[in-house]
Amino acid sequence: MKIFLIIALLLASGWCTAQSDPGTQSSGGKKSSANRPFVGQTPNFALPTLDGGTLKRSDLRGRVVILNFWSTFGEACKIQISTLVELQNEYGSQELQVVGVDLEDAATTEDIVALTKEMKVNYPIVIGNELVAKKYGGIPVLPTSVFLDRDGKIIALEFGVQDRSVMVDQILKALGPGFASKGTN
Repeated sequence: MKIFLIIALLLASGWCTAQSDPGTQSSGGKKSSANRPFVGQTPNFALPTLDGGTLKRSDLRGRVVILNFWSTFGEACKIQISTLVELQNEYGSQELQVVGVDLEDAATTEDIVALTKEMKVNYPIVIGNELVAKKYGGIPVLPTSVFLDRDGKIIALEFGVQDRSVMVDQILKALGPGFASKGTN
């Protein structure tokens, strides 16, 4: 009975993937992107922001980027947002830019704005769509984080909620040699 309850809770919180992933295990225990065919150059996008503007991939050149695909309804996404807010604070001065990509059809802009204010989100949020999700190889679970290096190349994907240490490892890998963790794990 206990195992049934655990599985039900995991499914309800969005921790299980909707399809199998051919990647390898990352240090966080979730599937990694090492063998995925779309690891490499980042697909172009131009997505609407919450304030009525547009954010393009080219706007992010020269920065390390975490594209975090999420939705307002998932508790797992809210857990990951808290970590991303901390990481943006910690690594923003080192050219990290987190971008939230909302993939929820049912949420209104007002719903998204309300949640981002409640969560004290300190990074841009854009409204994603099925096309951008497909460009990134399909997003099998929310949240999914795509890590880009300064050259705009996809270096890793992490599916589901990730421990802070996994996120920091990917950020440091993207920042390159000479950057060290600030030790605030």
